[in-house]
Amino acid sequence: MMKLATSKGNEYEVMWAGESVGKHGRFLVQMAEVRPLVELIAEFDGIEWAKTVGPDGQPDREFAGPMRLEAASRLGNGNVLITLEMEAVER
Repeated sequence: MMKLATSKGNEYEVMWAGESVGKHGRFLVQMAEVRPLVELIAEFDGIEWAKTVGPDGQPDREFAGPMRLEAASRLGNGNVLITLEMEAVER
């Protein structure tokens, strides 16, 4: 398990969170969650950044936003998959 923190002040225990390998700019979160998807949508949509910690041996990472929610779905095993689009930020 890893920890995920967002700019809205929420922290989650997640199975996985990070940028999609197949599509640059897409941030994915997979987590065990029983709350209604509508609650998660409100918590994730519009976050300014996300930070992951762990699991042991893995580097901590920070992902810059802003991010908008693209999809939220409940998988067959009961886990939830959140898909966010990371807006390009000029540096």
